[in-house]
Amino acid sequence: MQDNFIKILFFLLLLSSCNQESKIAIVINPLQVEINGTSKQLKEELKKRNVTLVYENSYEGEERGIKYFYFDDEADSLYYHFDIYTINDKIKGIEVGIFSKQLKRERLFSKVEEKILPDFKNSTINLINAKINTERVIKKDSTGFYSFEIKTKELQETK
Repeated sequence: MQDNFIKILFFLLLLSSCNQESKIAIVINPLQVEINGTSKQLKEELKKRNVTLVYENSYEGEERGIKYFYFDDEADSLYYHFDIYTINDKIKGIEVGIFSKQLKRERLFSKVEEKILPDFKNSTINLINAKINTERVIKKDSTGFYSFEIKTKELQETK
């Protein structure tokens, strides 16, 4: 009887550990955003870098529990625009556009692919059940930007 109790207890512990959401740090230099992290942690990270949160509010997804944040950051001739989506205060999606007014399009693309993309790809390796997309976007006026997107399964289901 005691042997069965130990097996049941072990099984319950195993089951509860599988249900916990682990935080996965996504690196989009110079920032790091944690999937399954909280908006409080995001605000603390931004405060350390002296980045102002431009918008913190709900949008049309509010009735589905989605909260939306966006902010901009500049570093090394690059301009970053971040959109962060949370569900129940847990970060579940990130969209980033990187562009530059100083660099020509091809130089921008090569800089992103050399310095930012490898860290981003390495940081997303352990992310499962998520849509991950990166792409070069070329506009008609011959400018361009680089796009990064992560949407967890939970965010995809609620959108």
